[in-house]
Amino acid sequence: MPFQKGHKIRLGFHNSVEARKKISLALKGKKKPPRTADHSRKISEAKKGTLPWNTGKKWSDEIKLKIGKAAKGRRHSQQWKKMMRTTMTGRKLSKEWRDNISKSKQGAKSHFWKGGISSKNDILRESAKNTSWRQSVFERDDWTCRKYKIKGGILNAHHIFNFADFPSVRFAVANGITLSEKAHIQFHKKYGQTKNTAEQIIDFLTS
Repeated sequence: MPFQKGHKIRLGFHNSVEARKKISLALKGKKKPPRTADHSRKISEAKKGTLPWNTGKKWSDEIKLKIGKAAKGRRHSQQWKKMMRTTMTGRKLSKEWRDNISKSKQGAKSHFWKGGISSKNDILRESAKNTSWRQSVFERDDWTCRKYKIKGGILNAHHIFNFADFPSVRFAVANGITLSEKAHIQFHKKYGQTKNTAEQIIDFLTS
């Protein structure tokens, strides 16, 4: 039923422990009816803050913590998982949406966070900017190793002037070259990991 003026909303009301037990026992063994499209739409609108009682509402950190604890260890049913997969299949997220997801998982927000022990170079190498640079290098070289002329497989985007010593050209596509994993290991084994130059890559490709 849509919200109407005059409806009584029990804001801040909490059922007693005894009442919650009775509700739990009454619902035990009963299967929830499948969610209708109209029901799903109303839930979606409520989460977006478009319904009157939810407009502009922001959860406090305390409430977020309680929700997190309540959901911990909870597992979705196979039916629910199937429905989520069906909903997301073929769905393309916009670049803005992907960037927002990426930002929401960076730094202390990431589940890999260990108190800021990563070096500045490591952070840059794992950044979206570096990922975009690698993609551009691969596309320019048609996903083909420039040493062995083999297309596909495990590829590395190699910095001609190495990453740590030449910060001004780190993300210049012209400073990258596609090498297979085998070729990349061979290059650094021969020329080392620092102070790499264009002369070295030319010598490596022609030898």
